[in-house]
Amino acid sequence: MTNMQKALFIKEIGKPLTLDTRPISSPKEGEVLIKVNATQVLPHDTASRDRGLFVQGHLPAIPGHNIAGIVQELGQNVTEYSIGQHIYGQGEAVAVIPDSSGLQEYATLPINMSAPVPEGFTDDQMATLPINATTTFCALFLQNWLGFPAPFSTEAKTFDYGKEKLVIVGGGTNCGKLAVQLAKIAGIGTIVSIASLSGEQNLRAMGATHVVDRHSDD
Repeated sequence: MTNMQKALFIKEIGKPLTLDTRPISSPKEGEVLIKVNATQVLPHDTASRDRGLFVQGHLPAIPGHNIAGIVQELGQNVTEYSIGQHIYGQGEAVAVIPDSSGLQEYATLPINMSAPVPEGFTDDQMATLPINATTTFCALFLQNWLGFPAPFSTEAKTFDYGKEKLVIVGGGTNCGKLAVQLAKIAGIGTIVSIASLSGEQNLRAMGATHVVDRHSDD
């Protein structure tokens, strides 16, 4: 493996990304180096390029922090993974040095922000999971949002999820599907998903009790 790689950089705020090269990073203790197979580009990445969100003051930067790929090298004391293992995870969006960014050929990932790719799932699917799952979990279970107790919390022991009703607008989106599944895990009694009826069977299998056609005028 060469010690240089291609990457897409934000070099100037408000300008297109620039293709250039940079050294391949070595993983630190508690990290692994992966060959990047897929990266999810999110709205905050666009805001980084256009307005400098997270990256103002430490350019050049590399977008993309939800990553899936193959382990190439293990950092010191890493025993959780092996070379050649298929993993996914979330890099650091506010890092000064973009070693864990995804729009490059190789990236480092902290082991505490990564997990093995389950059998039967694609890189594209797993690269959508870290931030979408975090966002959905926060929306459902943080006190200042919808405020359902998290299923593993002390409050959950006395909370009657079965009496609760949840309406999910955009139930066919990635976050919408995750919301259905997390609500099902929590035991919420009525889960209404507003989505295209073409996905009704899939949404009901995930846990939706009702699917409302998003094209309906009612």
